[in-house]
Amino acid sequence: MFYEQAKRSYELHETNFVENIENNHEIVRLILKELQKHLIIITSREKIDLSKQARHYAKAHTALHLLLSSLDPEKGEEISNNLAGLYLYVQQQLIEGRDQDGFKGERNIVGIVTDLIEAWEQM
Repeated sequence: MFYEQAKRSYELHETNFVENIENNHEIVRLILKELQKHLIIITSREKIDLSKQARHYAKAHTALHLLLSSLDPEKGEEISNNLAGLYLYVQQQLIEGRDQDGFKGERNIVGIVTDLIEAWEQM
């Protein structure tokens, strides 16, 4: 009972938080920050149990999907294509690097997302 109430409260809070942000630029920045948080955990050398690992991977993939779907080639074809390439590279590294014993892919994906956040915050 308590779990279901807490879950509904979290979902409601999360939905209201995003709905109250009207600036698309800020939404993308927040998604990038969320992706970065999960990538740091995924790429750490620390062993995490499989259920937590799965949760972080799922959230990272969701963030990447949101970022890819937010691209608008009509407003900036070159930038959209470059960002799509980076997002797909990160996604591919997550897919190829996933292992029960820890992340086996390129750890530079955290740096890529960090650079994107810094560039995004300069705009």
